[in-house]
Order: sequence, then structure tokens, then C-alpha cells
Amino acid sequence: LNQRLGMSFFEYINRLRVTESQRCLADPAFDGQSILEIGLAAGFNSKAAYNAAFKRFSDTTPSQYRAQARANRAASAK
Repeated sequence: LNQRLGMSFFEYINRLRVTESQRCLADPAFDGQSILEIGLAAGFNSKAAYNAAFKRFSDTTPSQYRAQARANRAASAK
């Protein structure tokens, strides 16, 4: 895994967790859940760990990502 993907198993798992949380943050069905609830459900143990991994893999924070997803939904609804 380290040689093939260029990342450790831990990094690979965190990338999957971030990808899943991005899906939830962009889905209006999850608007009633807090960002922290989504991060914990994705498998992160704390807000700090979630924010650090999210920022590392997406160059934005979870709250910025959610705000942008909502703005994109509003713009496409017009």
C-alpha cells in the first residue's frame, strides 16, 4: 500500500473518511447533522483530528466545504 499508493494505511483510511464526510456535507439529507456529528460518524475520534485530516486532503475546512456545497445547490436551483 505504501509503495503502490504513496501513502500509509493510516493516511489511506483518513482519505476515505474525508471523502465520505464530504459526501455527507454536500448532501441536503444531512443538513440536520452538525459537522462534528458527520466527522465522528465517518470514524474520526475528535474534532481536531477531523479538521486536520479534512484540511490536509481537501485544502479547506469542513465548514467551508459545507458552505460551498450549499451555495452550489442554491445556484443550481435557480
